[in-house]
Amino acid sequence: RADATVTHELLTEPWLRAHNPTNYARLADGQHRQNVRASGCTYEAMVEVMRADYAHTARPFFFSKELSCYFDSSAFDDAALRDFDHVFLVRDPHATLASFYRVGVKGAATLTTSYYDDREAGFVESLALYRRVRRAGARTLVLDADDELMRDPELTLRRFCTFARVPFDARMLAWERAAPPEWSKFRGWHDDVAMSTRFDATLGGARSKVTVPAAVFAAADALTPVYKALHWRAERAEGGAPA
Repeated sequence: RADATVTHELLTEPWLRAHNPTNYARLADGQHRQNVRASGCTYEAMVEVMRADYAHTARPFFFSKELSCYFDSSAFDDAALRDFDHVFLVRDPHATLASFYRVGVKGAATLTTSYYDDREAGFVESLALYRRVRRAGARTLVLDADDELMRDPELTLRRFCTFARVPFDARMLAWERAAPPEWSKFRGWHDDVAMSTRFDATLGGARSKVTVPAAVFAAADALTPVYKALHWRAERAEGGAPA
């Protein structure tokens, strides 16, 4: 969209720098090896960037992809949460953590910025954030990456567009192979997407030779009830009939 301001993980670097120096060091080391400048902005500064009024730039529609594990509740009051419509993109923990492990192992082998740490899986944080934004009175939508987006991309994107109050465009379903400049800070995390031209569930994992250890699936087992609880709450909030 020509009238959209799109940002990518504004909150990741400042959150890691403040709360997880070990993983921040991994990220910063990868950026240094790739000659990519790290962000020196504070978390609060990034929140202000997200809440800025971009209407004067003829881009009144703002979209930011963020990770729930890097959400700092103290930096957002209820009014700030109501500034946004919140879309939660979720996926079965077994598929999520297997993919997380595969990308992390690949990153460790190629000196990129990726790593594996199941404490950053984000499921517990997503459920807590969902509860918080609902209490604040903000609008929410939960979409499943596999069961909805990959199974029927057009229908899912139409749901997203209706929720976000923007017109659906069929050009959303296909794109040219490319890696946007914003991804250079997080080298290794987006390789499969950069090589894609459409929504394709076979990318990456199906061709991977990485053996996922049992501990990864054990962590996924523990997170499955949280994943199901988020689905249940979303279905109930949207007037459905939870299983």
